[in-house]
Amino acid sequence: MKTFLVHRSQSVLGYESDQFKVKLFNGTTTQTLFDQWDRSIQVTSWSNDGQSLLLELGENGNHVIYQVLNVLTPNQTVTRLIAFNETWHDAYLHPNNSKILLATYDNFFQPTNIVLQTESSIIYITRHNDWLIRRTEFSFGAYHQFELLGARSETVSGWYLLPWNITSDKVSLAFLIHGGPQNSWYNTWGRRWNFQVYAAQGYAVIGINFHGSDSYGQNFTDSITGEYGTLPYEDLQLGLTAILKQKPYIDENRAVALGASYGGFMINWTVGPHRRIMILRT
Repeated sequence: MKTFLVHRSQSVLGYESDQFKVKLFNGTTTQTLFDQWDRSIQVTSWSNDGQSLLLELGENGNHVIYQVLNVLTPNQTVTRLIAFNETWHDAYLHPNNSKILLATYDNFFQPTNIVLQTESSIIYITRHNDWLIRRTEFSFGAYHQFELLGARSETVSGWYLLPWNITSDKVSLAFLIHGGPQNSWYNTWGRRWNFQVYAAQGYAVIGINFHGSDSYGQNFTDSITGEYGTLPYEDLQLGLTAILKQKPYIDENRAVALGASYGGFMINWTVGPHRRIMILRT
């Protein structure tokens, strides 16, 4: 029996945010799979029959899963395996039905649960945090992803979450700036920076995935190199302007910035020459 090894690999020495590509070693030679793809692969796993791969990766602020069919042949086909966005990890195909996927699933509104995804629905295997959520003042209003023209007139996106108790009055804004900087705000239940923590206190919440964020293709990730104080700063200022224009109920005089690591650096940068927002944490 021939043995195959699949592993992830980066090509740029000393650059931790270089794209992770997938390599296939057949015992003699190594092949790079779908070399033209610009996404960075986070996790790879084999299907039970050893004929396909499951890939976990960040895509436009979501964690999604793809399947590579016929991985050991020249006729490889890459298809998206899930019908929904948000955050999916730890994926396993049903041993007898490739249309059923077991995985963990979460988003801004709910912590991680184990679910089955069929062709048309999500079936929950666990709901262990439901009783806590029912006792907590969360924002269950609409959240959405928005886009704007950022630095270099390139498209930049962000997330917006309503405060839990929105009324006709003006509300304060929590402006979250992610670290990394080659990272992203994902549609996930954050275990460090959780949008609901601020929405539950009555804040509208935004997070901008500025130039350098990691789920919009490798060119976008690489664009921050040598531009740590320029392109992201411009994206954040344009994002703040855009959301204030879209949401007139936000009080621009009560906007507070939060960030750590690179997010803390950018807050210090922001409140230096052009102060628009207050510092809450660095």
